[in-house]
Amino acid sequence: MINVISQVSQFHILIFFSFSYTRAKDSSAVYAILLVWPDDDLLHLKFPQPQTSTKVTWLGYPDPIEWKKGSSGGITLMLPKVSMRKIPCQYAWVFKMTGLENMQ
Repeated sequence: MINVISQVSQFHILIFFSFSYTRAKDSSAVYAILLVWPDDDLLHLKFPQPQTSTKVTWLGYPDPIEWKKGSSGGITLMLPKVSMRKIPCQYAWVFKMTGLENMQ
């Protein structure tokens, strides 16, 4: 979470029911902060528009996150099945997206 907090510009945060967005001060990354883990391990986000250079990481997790373009736009993150002992946090999960088409 330190990565997000240290790079956020004056609380540009969009809050939705189960997640929120913020972006790095230099617009190099968009962060999705997930508050409720989806039952199907798929996180559908309508705002971020991916391109071939898009990379997704889960802060505190060692491996990159697989993703695909959403069927109606946006991006779908394919969340790994992780045991509660290995999950980086139990209250909120932060996904960092770089190389998005609509970063600005």
